[in-house]
Amino acid sequence: MFCSKCGAQLADGTAFCNQCGNKVGAETVGVEVVNPQVQVVPVEVRPGLADAIIVTIFCCMPFGIVGIVFAALSKGAIAAGDYERAKRHARTARIFTWLGFGIGLVGTIIYVLFYGLLAGL
Repeated sequence: MFCSKCGAQLADGTAFCNQCGNKVGAETVGVEVVNPQVQVVPVEVRPGLADAIIVTIFCCMPFGIVGIVFAALSKGAIAAGDYERAKRHARTARIFTWLGFGIGLVGTIIYVLFYGLLAGL
C-alpha cells in the first residue's frame, strides 16, 4: 500500500502515513491529522524571577515586586507557547529589576555616607 499524497510505502492496515501524516484508508473518516513534521522550536527566554526576588528582598521592594509580576507573566507566556509575549514580559521584568537594584545601591551608598559622616563628628 502507498500513500496517495507523498507516495511512501505503508504497511497494510496503516491509518496514517508515517512520512506526511496523510489519512490512509476508509477507517480514518472524521479524524483530523496534525502534521507530525512541523516542529516548534521554542526561543530561549530567561524570565529573571530569581533576580527579581533577590532585588525585592535586599534592594528596593516596590520595583522588585513589579519585576516579580512581569517575570511570572513571562513564565506563564512560555507555558502557553507565546514566546514573543514572554520576551516582552521578561524584558520589562529585567528593566524593573535593574531599576530596583540601582535605587537600592544608591540608597545604601547615601545611607553609609550619611551615617559615616555623622559618626565622624
